[in-house]
Amino acid sequence: PPPEKPPPETPPVQPPPDPPPVQPPPDPIVEKPADAPPVDVPPKPAVAEVGYTFKTKPGSAVIVDGRSRGTAPVELDLKPGKHSVVFVEGGTGQKKTLNFVVKAGKPGTVEWEFPDKAPAPVVAMGTLQLEATPFATKYVVDGKQVAASKSFHELELAAGRHTIEFVIEDPSLTKTIKRVVELKGGGNEKVAVNFLTDT
Repeated sequence: PPPEKPPPETPPVQPPPDPPPVQPPPDPIVEKPADAPPVDVPPKPAVAEVGYTFKTKPGSAVIVDGRSRGTAPVELDLKPGKHSVVFVEGGTGQKKTLNFVVKAGKPGTVEWEFPDKAPAPVVAMGTLQLEATPFATKYVVDGKQVAASKSFHELELAAGRHTIEFVIEDPSLTKTIKRVVELKGGGNEKVAVNFLTDT
């Protein structure tokens, strides 16, 4: 018989190639944010002043917050808030203090009318005649000496009650006689004393 052929050689089995190494993913690049530009803080707006008018009797002094501002009428620009004004009437010296509040954007007026002072009442007058016999060293009316060393004196006095003292100071006689008289307006009163007989 023919000789047996040897079996064909099996090619060696090649191991599978190693897989390529896995590259770790690159670190993400984080961009640093640029510095933010500085923010300009706007300055606080100035508080707008408000126009105010102060009215009272012309010629009266106007004092606002302790400062003299001239004579009425006066116009001023004031900051919002609490304020005070003093009006001083020129003729009589009367004073009036007022407190007020200025509101932003709202002009205003502060006004005061001084009451008219009543005119001084007219005092009725009368005439008083004083007579002393033989004479008086002093004539004293309501505690005030009005004449001296005479026998007769006349004067104008306001109507009403008055106290009269007739005084004589003489080496031979020293004496005081007191009288009270009611003098009427427009009237004429005479008071006579005699140092030799009256007391």
